[in-house]
Amino acid sequence: MGAHEEDAGRAGFLSGVVDRAVGVRRNVKFVGLYAPLLVDYVRTQRKARRLRKATKAADPERYYEARTALWDEQHAKAAAGVKRVLEKMGGLYNKTAQDFATRDGMLPQPWVDELRTSFEQMPARPWAQMERALLDGLKRNAPDARAPAGASGL
Repeated sequence: MGAHEEDAGRAGFLSGVVDRAVGVRRNVKFVGLYAPLLVDYVRTQRKARRLRKATKAADPERYYEARTALWDEQHAKAAAGVKRVLEKMGGLYNKTAQDFATRDGMLPQPWVDELRTSFEQMPARPWAQMERALLDGLKRNAPDARAPAGASGL
């Protein structure tokens, strides 16, 4: 193996390590931003269970009204947090916010209402930054021109 091939092998290895580190860092950031929202939902779920045990058998109508109010309050409280998490993550998460904004009936209405503003209010990125990311992605995923392409390369 020549010196050039060894350098290329090291560069490929290091590139892979860096890519994995960036992915890990992004995942840790997401979990750190999302965890408080998840904890609030778990707390609300526990409150709903206690409410069911205390109220449902004696007065089912009051239970359903109280449960609906409890979850509506939680969804309204969490909507801004969900938007903040998706905005801070950037990139594909911005597109996810826009997709969620179109999910009437599938997601809590306060989330949909809050995320509707994501079509206009997402932060813009400079073209130079986007161009660099696109070119890096294309270089990383481009097939080797010397390798055979499917059966036609045989």
